[in-house]
Amino acid sequence: MRRFVLAALLCGLTLGALTCGGDESGGTGGAGAATATGGAGAAAGSGAGGGATGGGAAAGGSAGSGGALACGGDGDGCLTTFDCCPGNTCKQGTCNASTTCTSAGGLCTWANADECCSGACDGDSCCGFYGDACQNGFGCCLGSCIDGVCQCGAPDKMCDGACTSVLWDDANCGDCGTTCGFNQSCYDGACECVDTFDTINCPDGCYHLSQFGSDPDHCGDCTTVCAPGLICDLGQCVVCAFGLSECTPGTCVDTSTDPAHCGDCAIGCDATRDCVNGQCVCKPGTEPCNGACVDTQTDENHCGSCGHLCNGNKVCVAGVCT
Repeated sequence: MRRFVLAALLCGLTLGALTCGGDESGGTGGAGAATATGGAGAAAGSGAGGGATGGGAAAGGSAGSGGALACGGDGDGCLTTFDCCPGNTCKQGTCNASTTCTSAGGLCTWANADECCSGACDGDSCCGFYGDACQNGFGCCLGSCIDGVCQCGAPDKMCDGACTSVLWDDANCGDCGTTCGFNQSCYDGACECVDTFDTINCPDGCYHLSQFGSDPDHCGDCTTVCAPGLICDLGQCVVCAFGLSECTPGTCVDTSTDPAHCGDCAIGCDATRDCVNGQCVCKPGTEPCNGACVDTQTDENHCGSCGHLCNGNKVCVAGVCT
């Protein structure tokens, strides 16, 4: 009985073990190989083969909790050796047991490069990729040999299987996965505004504060959102932009040129006048005479000039009574 309990405890404490169970009466399956799904161990085995599957690669998980482990076992997919459990090397996208291959620095030729744990040979010795073991500061196909492992040198970081300059990468700024927003660029590990004039640096991007057409979702500061129907102008949520007036609900007009609202919402020009600089003025080809706009070239009451009347049956032609 003691022997069975001890075997079961050792099995539960061994992460990723593929063989557990007693050699006589069979034991409970182990925690299983490390995978991304996690789960319960396999059912108890019997006889000498008891617990041989240990939960299998599809159902593996950490001992006791059933949670997913952060490494892949033999045959699991990988980007780098960092994705594989200890004792495995990432070779051509798959974690492989590294006990039977030649590690970085070992002798090789182009012909037997496949015998290298990484599958790569630099001509006379195996070289490693990210996460592979290396020797004496050398032997890396990618990255640098630091503390016996091919990895990124500071301040770069491993992001999505590649060394990334997190000081300047807009998609990984300061850390993996930190993406710079609208009108931002990564500068020395921080997302900064590309255009620094009249802008504010918000968590999701850089926005103009007072320029016409500034963002209604960041009006005056990072958190002020204009209500539907309003625009952001000069850092304020308004109906009409600067220089325009709301003379009728929801309608913005320029009172300096609108003949229906000339100089003021309540002032309209008649059909003979245009609105110029907020003033009703006679249309081109006419001039004001006694409060009316007339064509002095054809008007018999103002022929040639205001007040000049054509007498009798005369008509005004080209400003002359004939």
